[in-house]
Amino acid sequence: MIGCIDSTITKATVNHNTAEKGTMTLTYTNMELSDSNFWNNTSKLRTNNIFASYSILDITDTYFGSFRPKRKADFDKMLESIENVGDFLFLAIDSVTTLTRVQLH
Repeated sequence: MIGCIDSTITKATVNHNTAEKGTMTLTYTNMELSDSNFWNNTSKLRTNNIFASYSILDITDTYFGSFRPKRKADFDKMLESIENVGDFLFLAIDSVTTLTRVQLH
């Protein structure tokens, strides 16, 4: 991909962040992400964790998780307030992603 930025993220912990349009936004990026954890991040728009467009992502041995209320009434109330799309990954225009040993919880 012409004009891509090569990036590597290893052993990152991204927890309890609040964002407007995604915790991490990638455009024209060729990225390797491995041995990392994304837990309980929130965003008003797009996705709670990674938004990618025109990018190539290779994600390995990484955990994505979100808090979920145990009571159904609390869970339903939480769902009513969500305006984003995708809890873990939002892959937009011309993005290619490889997931290996990735946990989505």
